[in-house]
Amino acid sequence: MKGDVDIQSVALAFRSAFEGVELHDAPGSLPIFPQGCCSWATWMLGHYLKLELSLDPQEIEAQRTDDGGQCAHAWLGVSGLTVDITADQFPDGPARVVVAAISPWHARWNVIRVANIRPISFVDSCSMSGYAKPSEIYERLAVHVRSRLPNPFMQPIGQRRPTAD
Repeated sequence: MKGDVDIQSVALAFRSAFEGVELHDAPGSLPIFPQGCCSWATWMLGHYLKLELSLDPQEIEAQRTDDGGQCAHAWLGVSGLTVDITADQFPDGPARVVVAAISPWHARWNVIRVANIRPISFVDSCSMSGYAKPSEIYERLAVHVRSRLPNPFMQPIGQRRPTAD
C-alpha cells in the first residue's frame, strides 16, 4: 500500500457505492450490479485509485473455462494486491470484495491482458446515447465513496490537509 491509503477500505466503499447509488441510467450491465459489471467496476475503482489517490492500478482481464463454456472476468492489480469488487457474480467467487496479496481463486484464471486504466475522456467518447456518461456515473460513485472514507489522506488530492513532518 502507498502512504496512508487503505485499499481495503476504498474497495469496500466502492462496493457500497455500487450497491447504494442509483444506476438505472448507467450504460452496460451497471444497473444489475454485480452481474456482468466487472469491467466497468474495475475501471471506475481503478480510476479513483489513480486519479484521487495517486496509485498506479492496472486492469487485469482474464478467462477461464467453466461448465457452461468460456467466461471472462476483470479485476485490478495495485501495490502488489489483487483487488476485485465483483468476484461474487460467479457461483464459486470467494467474496463480495477481495483485496489480497495471494488469491487462489484469481490464480485459476488465465490472464489475457494487463493494461493501464483508461482516462474518463476515452470512456466518455465511447458512450452510448440515452445513457448517463461514464464520468457522471463515476462522480456519483466517488461522492458516495468520499463520504465513507475514514481519514483525510483518502480524500481527493486537492482536498488533503497538509501534514506536519
